[in-house]
Amino acid sequence: MSVADHLSIVDRRVERLRNLDPEAPCCAAAEELVRGELLPLWRETRERVSGATRTLGIILDETLEAGAECVSPSDVGFHNALVSGRRVTFIDFEYAGRDDPAKLVADLFCCPEAPPPFGEFESFVDRLFAGLGLADVHAARCRLLIDVHRLKWACIVLNQFLPIGRQRRAFAAQSGAAEAPEALLARTRRSLAQIGYSS
Repeated sequence: MSVADHLSIVDRRVERLRNLDPEAPCCAAAEELVRGELLPLWRETRERVSGATRTLGIILDETLEAGAECVSPSDVGFHNALVSGRRVTFIDFEYAGRDDPAKLVADLFCCPEAPPPFGEFESFVDRLFAGLGLADVHAARCRLLIDVHRLKWACIVLNQFLPIGRQRRAFAAQSGAAEAPEALLARTRRSLAQIGYSS
């Protein structure tokens, strides 16, 4: 639950994307996207986040202090929620556990299934961290990490182009649930275009 942990998770995902499945449909286009857009953006974002931690007085490899974590469904999003009037109830706790509040926020706003409008990000962060009774530095840390998680989710979408995604692609094609590879690449480009967007 340190900033370094968040960066390491994305480092590993980005590294895996250096070896796409040559048999995947649109593999050449996916490789071009990874090498030409995702990798340079990741290097730039990683440097910016590492530099900003010093400005904010955050130690890169320091974990959250006791009591700063929260209980999170982890797969948080409106695709795993029931809405009744003004009440939202989350129903999928398969990956739930104690987590970094910054990850909870990022999972909600970056998940490609059904994200809330990003215009609500600032108000959500303010209310969440005030409600958790955490210092402003935690909210600043959350804002700092949003682009890291945007890149993480872009990598997750591109998993379909990895060798490990071959069985998943075959199953999805048989069931008629496969998303066209061109659509996955377009979705990834839209996610990458959001990097640095803060309002």
